[in-house]
Amino acid sequence: MNALDAHRPTFMRGTFDWREHGFHYAEESPARLMLPSALSDRNPWFVMAAVVERAKNGDHGHADVLSRYFEQHAVDGLPQVALLLTGDIGRERDLQLLAEALKSADPLTRVYAAQGACLAGRLWLVPLMVDAWEAADILVRDATERQKQEIKTLYTRSEANQRVQQLAREYGDLLLPHLWTGITRVRPGAGIAVVGNPVQCADTIQQFIDAGCHSFCLSGYLHDEEAERFGRLVRPILADNNRGRLAA
Repeated sequence: MNALDAHRPTFMRGTFDWREHGFHYAEESPARLMLPSALSDRNPWFVMAAVVERAKNGDHGHADVLSRYFEQHAVDGLPQVALLLTGDIGRERDLQLLAEALKSADPLTRVYAAQGACLAGRLWLVPLMVDAWEAADILVRDATERQKQEIKTLYTRSEANQRVQQLAREYGDLLLPHLWTGITRVRPGAGIAVVGNPVQCADTIQQFIDAGCHSFCLSGYLHDEEAERFGRLVRPILADNNRGRLAA
C-alpha cells in the first residue's frame, strides 16, 4: 500500500471512536466491503471495516492485514484501532503480531498493544503487557505510596484537582486516546498530559481551541526541554491551522 487516504468514509461516522459506537455504522455499509479488493483499499478505515465485516460473518483470517497500521501515528486513532481489533478478532497467529507491537520502541504503540492484549485474554501475553504499561509509567514509577497519598489529599479543597482525580479513577490511564492521566498520581492540580506525536498533540489541543478555549497553561517534564519541543514541533502546526487566531 502506498499513500494512505485517511478520510473516514461517511458510513463509518462515529465508528471506532473512543468509547462510542464500536462496530455500529452511522449508515448502511456498502456491499463492496465484502469484495476481495476491499482488503487492499487505500483508505485504512475502509480496510478495517472490511476485516470486521468478515469477522462478523465468521471469517477471522484477515486480521493480519491490520498490522500495516500499527505504527501509522500520523493518522489519528489508526494504530489504536488496529491494535484493539487485532486483540479482539485476531487468531492465535495474529496475536504474535500483537506481541511484537508490545515490544515496540514507541511507548504509545506499546500502550495501544497492551489494550489490544487485554481484549485477547491470553495469559502468555500478560508479561509483555506488564512491560508495556511499565514503559508508559516511567515518569511515575519512583513515587512512593506516601507521595501518592499526599497528592490525593494536598488540594482537597480544589474542585479542579478533585475532578481530575475522579476522571483518573473512572477512565484509568487514558482519558482519551492522547490524554494521559498517569501523571496525576505524582503531582497535584489539574495535571493531565497530552501525549503522542506532534500532529496528535496539536490535534488534541485543537479540539479545545474549537470548543472556545483561547489560553492554555502548559507544562512538561523536563520543563525547559518540553517547552522547546512544543515550540519547535507542535506550535507551528497550531499556528498554521489557526491563522490570525494565535497570539505571537
